[in-house]
This record gives sequence, C-alpha cells and structure tokens, in this order.
Amino acid sequence: MTLEKELILKLIAKYEKSKAFSGPSNRAITIKASEIKGYNDSYDKKHQIHEAVYNLQAKHFISVQWQKYEKNNILEKLILNIDCLDEIYKMYKYESKHTRLDQASDDLLVLEACKWQYKDILISDIKECLNTGRFHRLWPDDKMIRNDMIIFIKSLDEIDEITERMYSLKYYSDSKYFEKHVRSKAVSILKAYSDLQVEDEELLESIGIVKNPTELFIKGPLRMKLDHEIDLSVFKYGTSINRETIKHIEWMKVDAKKLMTIENKAVYYEYIKTSDDDELVIYLGGFFGKSTRQFLKLLDVDKVDAYHFGDIDLGGFRIYDYLSKFIKVKPYKMDVESLMSKLDYTLDFSKSYEKQLRSYKASNFNTCFSDVIDYMLENHVRLEQEAFYI
Repeated sequence: MTLEKELILKLIAKYEKSKAFSGPSNRAITIKASEIKGYNDSYDKKHQIHEAVYNLQAKHFISVQWQKYEKNNILEKLILNIDCLDEIYKMYKYESKHTRLDQASDDLLVLEACKWQYKDILISDIKECLNTGRFHRLWPDDKMIRNDMIIFIKSLDEIDEITERMYSLKYYSDSKYFEKHVRSKAVSILKAYSDLQVEDEELLESIGIVKNPTELFIKGPLRMKLDHEIDLSVFKYGTSINRETIKHIEWMKVDAKKLMTIENKAVYYEYIKTSDDDELVIYLGGFFGKSTRQFLKLLDVDKVDAYHFGDIDLGGFRIYDYLSKFIKVKPYKMDVESLMSKLDYTLDFSKSYEKQLRSYKASNFNTCFSDVIDYMLENHVRLEQEAFYI
C-alpha cells in the first residue's frame, strides 16, 4: 500500500467511526502527525510522507495544517475533505462503510430460512445495530467471518450429534478449522442467545457438537425395543449405549420403582455398587446434547420416584435445572443437611463465583436450592458429590 493510500484510508477509518458518518457534524476529521507511523523516524521518511501529503492536497482530498513557523517542514495535522468522499472511495478502490453495511444486511437473508429457535432474535438485533451505522459484534465488518457464522447457524438445522473434528471437516473442509477460526465466535452466539450458562464445551454439546461420542451408562430394570426387545437388567454391573443405539430405539419401558440420574461418572460407578435391583441408575453427563434428549423423551418416569444426584454447587444446580426441562426429578443429597455432613470436604469459592451464585438465586427465586445456597453464601462453601464416597 502506498503512503498516500495509507494516509487517506487512516482518515477514512476515523470518519467511518465518527458521528459525522451517521449525520451532520461540525467536528473535523483529522489525524495528528504523531499518529502517522514513522513520521519522526528519519528525514527520508518524513520527506516521503510530505510528498504523499502534497499529492493528497493537490487532489483536494485533504487540507494541511503545519506547525507554527514550520510550514512545509513539520506537520501538525491532516484534515479530511468530506465533500470528496465518493471520489476518494472510487480512486483508492475502497468500499465505503455504507456499502459494507448493506452487504452485511444482505448476508442476513440467508439465515431467514433457518429453523434455529433464536434466529429471529439474532437477526433483529443485528439489523437494529446495522441501521444505526454500526456492525454487530456477532456480525462484524469481515465477510469471511460472517460466512463462517452463516455456515454454523445453518448447520444447527442439520446436526444430530457429531464430533467437533468431523463437524469441522464436513462443514469447513478442514478438521481443525472450526477450532481455530469459528469455535469462539460460535460459542459467543450461543451464549448470547441460549439460556444455558455453562462452559464452552458443554454449550456445544447441547447443540450436538461433541468432543467424544455420547455414551449413556445404565444399570437397572429398563427394557427397550431395537430389532428385538432387550432387558438391560441382565447387565448386573451396568452397561452403556451409544448414539446409534439411541437413534434406533423404538420404545422403552421402565420396570423400576426408583430412578436416579447422576452428574459424575465416577460417582455413578460408586453408586451402582450398592443400588437396589429395582432401581434404575443412569449417568447422563452434564449438559447433555441431542442424543440424550432423544433418549429422555422415550423414558417414561411418570410412575417412578425420580431423583437427580449432583454437585452442591452452581454447576450442579444448573444441570439439575437443565435436566428438569426433560424429566421431572427431585434433588438427592443436594440440601443443607447433606452439605453439612461433609464439611471437611467442602471447597471455598471466589468473589466472582459468589456473584454468579447470588445472580442465579435472584433469577431463580422459586429454586428448590434456595436454603442450601443461603448456607453456601453464608459459609463460603461448595461440595462436589465425590465427597459422599470418601
């Protein structure tokens, strides 16, 4: 890029970020000599910059202010001639911000046919931002990034469950592209519009993009129909089923008196050592994805005492809330008495964590964890469920 173009585009960038871009303004668009890279490096560099300045001035694209008594020797600042904007854009083959905003708006049309539940809100927010002359942080002034986001949002209509690298290869033709260039932006979109407040990996799992394929660990009296009927109670020490199995289940029948879902896999293995024969125990994982949701839809527990056993912490409460959207469960060993019984194994938490915990309680005023949260805040403690097996 020539010095002449570099200088004028620096002024254009300032103009496009200023109030003058959106409407009338009496404030001049300027750059000081101190903002010009290399201006005080050497005499030769300064001379080159002066030559570029003279060329721009001759085209009437800028006016120049020199330091007092130093005309043609030391620059004070350059002032953009806004009346020549159209000619500047044309001469330097630079797309105006108005054009780029229109392109960003046109790119949204591709999303109209998408079925993602938060799509309409996202489009509305982006349009509102573009209409004020600003790019949205999730829809930036970068065509390539927007294309990546279009691919991601459109894929949400199609994916069931797929590993992250296979997803990247399928949709971006490179097994590492998603991780390097798209993942953080995709997570930002999901965090902005999903009601889940979880870690990045768990958020992606909830839409079907997983690090490892889903496996559900099960012990107890559960019958299911695949090609033929299977009774999982024959697996005395428990078993597991994967995504493909879940996809082909025709029906399930719970023959248990009690259901226990468990947050942590290690705790699942400890728990089933002493679980009753008429108890169905399932390790679902944390914020499970589409395959597990499909499994839960087939799981009829209306006539079963159903419980969930999780950590007595913010993550455990949120996982319980998430699970409760799909099946009706009661918390198990997640109350004040259970916490107090294992005080020797409790963990402290940070001010930031405390703030999140208070925010959770404030926004979930009917939560069944109200009493235990009060105790946690008062005593600055939380507990991981593994403590019950020490």
